[in-house]
Amino acid sequence: MRVRDNASTDRTAEVVAQSMATKGSCEIDFRKNSSNVGAYNNFHTLLSTIDTEFFCILSDDDLLLPDHLALGVTAMRRSNNCMAYVANVVHCTSTGRVLGLASSATCDAILDRGVAAEHFLKHGRPEWTGSIYRRELLERHGGIHPLGVYADVEFQFRCAALYPSIFAHKPGALYNHGDSRRRLYPFDWIWPALTQFEQQLDAWEDVDPGCTKRIQQHHRRQYLDGLPRMIVQYLASGAYQDAESAIEQYAANRGSASRATRAAKIVAATFNRRPTLGRITRATYQVWRTARLWQRSRFHHRYAELMRLPPDR
Repeated sequence: MRVRDNASTDRTAEVVAQSMATKGSCEIDFRKNSSNVGAYNNFHTLLSTIDTEFFCILSDDDLLLPDHLALGVTAMRRSNNCMAYVANVVHCTSTGRVLGLASSATCDAILDRGVAAEHFLKHGRPEWTGSIYRRELLERHGGIHPLGVYADVEFQFRCAALYPSIFAHKPGALYNHGDSRRRLYPFDWIWPALTQFEQQLDAWEDVDPGCTKRIQQHHRRQYLDGLPRMIVQYLASGAYQDAESAIEQYAANRGSASRATRAAKIVAATFNRRPTLGRITRATYQVWRTARLWQRSRFHHRYAELMRLPPDR
């Protein structure tokens, strides 16, 4: 196991040291950056050091489920032409509330190149936490590209578009959504990352152009549909500049850029002058978000036992 601490100020080093001292623990290569180099550079640096036949990427707040690595590696060794083992992922909150599955697919199958990418579009793309890859993939096509929130998306679709993949319905990992507030990224990390993502897809070689076009259309539609909620989140959190940029971008894609620019400035200025509006918006959004999480958690009770973790987790 290799751990790359991105200059965190928490107890990461202490926790890793305790794990290394535990009898029977796996070998851990722990290194800490002298300064925060950003998520992309941290992943890129770590991927460049991989020398094992297979690898997987695990974020600090997610969890691999028992037997996932053993099942994945065994399946990959039986199918030498496959570059990825893609297990489903259980979405949950930090309090243990199960929200559902990342993919709606119920099949266990080997899907050919291109078909695997279409599978992501139709059934949902499990986070890469639940996937195992061959190192050969990095040797042929490099690691991840600096595409903001689309860096992992491009990596997964690139593999699925170019090589056969093994899909498993059985969950391999837990993806932690945190508390009732969805993680909010700065808008400049989302845009122009989308256009950079689309340009990167255009640069793919030996991929069906129709498949590439469908991937681009899917994510642009997803991006536009999510902008209104994103705007509300920015306003609720006091990120008025991000809200203004998001409003302008939403209107530009709907064909009314000039009016939206004026509206964005008025909205941002109004919320900036009247903090009470921000608090009301924040409270309203939290109620909506909590209700939505509760509704989602009513489903997939058969996976609830996966959340019976030790108290310290």
